[in-house]
Amino acid sequence: MPKETKAVSITVPGWIVANADKPGHFDVDPDGFYPDILKQFEDHPSVPFDGKVDQYWLECAYQCMKLTVQFYLAVTGLDPRPKLTLNLNVTSPEGAKGRWGQKNHPEGRYKKIREMNGPLADRVVGGQARNHFKAMKGFIPQ
Repeated sequence: MPKETKAVSITVPGWIVANADKPGHFDVDPDGFYPDILKQFEDHPSVPFDGKVDQYWLECAYQCMKLTVQFYLAVTGLDPRPKLTLNLNVTSPEGAKGRWGQKNHPEGRYKKIREMNGPLADRVVGGQARNHFKAMKGFIPQ
């Protein structure tokens, strides 16, 4: 007997917009995803975010944004990406570069990670971002 499946309805965040002219390309709004993901960090007891935005947390939010896009592609089954390449265009509304540019924020944890890991610092922070995503969502999208 075939296994029964139940349809689930999900809401895709408004900060993700598929580019109709280029399959596999997505526009993402930094004024949407940074506040959204930083709020998720703040609300989740397993993520040690204290509400102070710095370079470390901005990079973690950026990495979690990419994982969020991958999740929505996987869960809908409507993955238009040729060769599974994810192409993101971070749109830049007026003033977004100033609000969300890492160089405009203190280093935070990033400073110690850079000192300890040198050129591998970004990889270390990316791994930590994946851990934060997994703590919040319970999985890593494939």
